[in-house]
Amino acid sequence: MARISIALAIYNGEPYIKKQLESLIQQTRPADEVILIDDCSTDKTVEVVEQFVREHGLSHWALYQNRENQGYKGNFYRAMEHATGDLVFLCDQDDFWHPQKLQILERICQEHPEILSLSSSFRMVNAQGNPLEQREETEGWSNHGLVPMEVPENGLIQIPFSSILQYNMFPGCTTVIRRELKEQYLKTSHQQMPHDWELNLLAGSEDGLYFYNQPLIDYRIHGNNTIGQSSNRHEMKFKMESTREKRLRIVEEYLGHAQFLKKPDIQKKLPEDILRILPDYSSYLLARQAFLKTGALSMWINSLWHYPKAKAIRWIHLRHLLGDFAAVYRK
Repeated sequence: MARISIALAIYNGEPYIKKQLESLIQQTRPADEVILIDDCSTDKTVEVVEQFVREHGLSHWALYQNRENQGYKGNFYRAMEHATGDLVFLCDQDDFWHPQKLQILERICQEHPEILSLSSSFRMVNAQGNPLEQREETEGWSNHGLVPMEVPENGLIQIPFSSILQYNMFPGCTTVIRRELKEQYLKTSHQQMPHDWELNLLAGSEDGLYFYNQPLIDYRIHGNNTIGQSSNRHEMKFKMESTREKRLRIVEEYLGHAQFLKKPDIQKKLPEDILRILPDYSSYLLARQAFLKTGALSMWINSLWHYPKAKAIRWIHLRHLLGDFAAVYRK
């Protein structure tokens, strides 16, 4: 039997975290360890966690507190550093895991040693935990319009590397990774792009990325989500916040994606059409970064120039550039 770790990053999660913690101790296959990393919360998150651990006698749970705020990428990186399991389940503070999640995904990983990263589907709920109305899947798509292929209920499929290049199909809270993938990530990551996408890219590059089409968590949609699934648009995306500073942060995370694709060992595995437009993609992002930093109109025009080719490499919209313009010149 594999050793299972749960890596839970927490930050100002007081309204929802107890419900999530309850779902973790209700698993039909208990975790061998739970690593919780608090990123300098200013509410009572830490007190809630400490009380929960005491009340339930959870000696195999470990809570760590950052001295300085690391952001969600740094916080998950540190959580994975502490995780010692053969299988590491990534966990958000505001969801609710179905009781058989660990048991089901562990079994699939045991039956398929080729799996490096395995994600399940999910059910979207509102801030109160009530199910949201689910749109009917578009023909040829699965998992709320994130997976560009039809997958039968309870079906298991491999995701081609080419499919994960343009956008991340799977939020980390639905994912379990093997220890060897975690170690590769810890060794090579610059923590610039979202951790879950980078892990899935690494797994996909080794033909080890898989999807199991059964919802195993309730994915909570609320106003404080840092990154994730939109309740009214079925696509995985960063929130394109209106302020100049936040838009710059997001563009720099996109640049992390471009830098990942430029790695020599990754470029060897890229399709020719992606290789061909990678320079335009990088130039587009660098121009956006420069415009948001300096306000130089020439940089905005430069980003517009590279946009037609860059948009083919991931979900990029002209409204992103218009939003940059508005953020820089807004009075």
